[in-house]
Parts: sequence; C-alpha cells; structure tokens
Amino acid sequence: MGALNRTIDKANEALGQCLPCNAIIQSTEYLHSVTRSLLKTLRPPDLDELGLETALENLVSNWKMAHPEIDCSLIIRGDSRTHSESINFLYYRAVQEGLVNIVRHSRADQVSIELTFPINDQDRSSLLKLTDNGIGMLESDTHNGGLGLIGLRERVLAVGGTFTVQSHQPSGVYLIIQTGNTS
Repeated sequence: MGALNRTIDKANEALGQCLPCNAIIQSTEYLHSVTRSLLKTLRPPDLDELGLETALENLVSNWKMAHPEIDCSLIIRGDSRTHSESINFLYYRAVQEGLVNIVRHSRADQVSIELTFPINDQDRSSLLKLTDNGIGMLESDTHNGGLGLIGLRERVLAVGGTFTVQSHQPSGVYLIIQTGNTS
C-alpha cells in the first residue's frame, strides 16, 4: 500500500509540473461542474426531495430574482401527490420551458402560472395554464415551435394529455397542458 501511495504521489507531482496537464485538469473540472449544473436543471433535486409544489415555488422564486422586471404569479390548487412522478416531472419541465421562452421571446412584464390537481378521487385530470402579456407568437410558431416546445408536446402526448399553445388577444401567449381524464 505504501508503494502505491508513493507512486500516486510521484504521478501527481509530475502532473503538477506539466503545464498542458494542468490545463487538461482544469478543463475537466470545469466540464464536470457544468455537467452537474445541467443535470440539476434537467432533474432538479427539489422535485424528488421536496415535491412538485415546493420545487415549482423554488423555480419561480429563483426566476423572479433573476428577472425582477417581470411580475410572475404561481397558484397551485389541489395535491400533486395524486399523480405519478413522471407526470409531476412533466409539469415541472413545462413551467421551466415556459419561463425560459418568456425571457427569450415574449417581452412580457406579467406572467401567470396556474396548476390545478384533482381535489377528489373521481376527477383524475390536472391542468396547467401558463400565460404572459408579451408580443405573442406567429401562427407558424404555435404549430412548429422550437425544440423545447416540440419536446414538451411529445412528452404530453406520450402520457395521453392535451397540449395547446396559442397567441391570444390583445397580446401574449398561453400554454395549456392537461393530463389525466382529458375526454
């Protein structure tokens, strides 16, 4: 064991004297931190640890701090525990994608997010409404969308849900997702 430790120490010493090796190490450490950050945005720890409601509250709170010029409200009704983890993840990603698109494209100064879960055992449907008062979208954009909206639409349809994104008058966009009993 002592011989192995001495070998490792010699290798570390040699790497420390190698400038290209230091650059590789620094680049690797940077890529590792970026990858961890991306993974947290894809699957936030809050969602598993604290549940959908708290994860969304944290997402919106952080978003509001980053974009104080936009008034954003979040209303959650019902209990997300009535749905599977995959449905809750879908709603989280939908809100996340919607907020990203609002910043990138809408020029909105008001955003409303309403998420309603079943309040009784007979009703199994849930509804997300995300609206803004921005510049709206071209009709072609509402059907084609960017990769984020396309991916979101595919995830919603894969679970038997409905997906609607439209410009509304006088301005702005609304995104509506419904899962569960959508008939």
